[in-house]
Amino acid sequence: LGEIVLNGSISTNGSNLAIIASGNIDITSSSNVSITTTGNGSGGNVLMMAGLGNTISVTAGSPNTTSLPPGSPLTGSEAVTVTITSTSAFTGGNIDLTTNNSITSGADIINTQAALGSNGSGGSVILVALASSTNGSLGQVLLPSANPIDLSGNGSGANGNLYILSSANNTGQTGISLGEIISDNASGTAANLTLVNAPINPTTLIIDSTGTLDSGTIAPLSGYVTVANIDVNG
Repeated sequence: LGEIVLNGSISTNGSNLAIIASGNIDITSSSNVSITTTGNGSGGNVLMMAGLGNTISVTAGSPNTTSLPPGSPLTGSEAVTVTITSTSAFTGGNIDLTTNNSITSGADIINTQAALGSNGSGGSVILVALASSTNGSLGQVLLPSANPIDLSGNGSGANGNLYILSSANNTGQTGISLGEIISDNASGTAANLTLVNAPINPTTLIIDSTGTLDSGTIAPLSGYVTVANIDVNG
């Protein structure tokens, strides 16, 4: 909870990963940061949400992680519940994997691809950054322009999907910035890519200790325009 600082690369070996912050998810000093969920089969999913303020509660133990890795992951029956009753409760936060990141140019910033020869599916990636309800600041999703997101499945597996929601709304503020998106090596379902700049729809989300979104739907308020919704063939 609060700000979560990434101080190194994260690898889950095929498991899902969820990082939920009431403030920013960022890199505060020079570090080589990337996220990899590739394992022996299908890639794990990645869910990152920033700026949620006091909408977050944690069951059974309430671990409080302020930096990753290693952090204090949920275990057993622990879960995170995010209750969004309106858009007026957010402190705001950015997902900023660009500032202070010493990652090598061309290396994957997020890699959820399936293992080679596995016929597995690529993991899906959801990135949500919410602006401050008070002044509209923050709410940016900023990924390095020279570092791809790789959602590739393998063989008959499906490619992963990408969904990014930014509610940044100050004049001249960049909502979403990212580099290349890779989605290939699979003959299964093509990737769906959705980029949205809009407030989030009120909902209740429950994320369990495996990083799985058990209930709730992340979606923008109705009446807002989707910036891009593109099918990419593998």
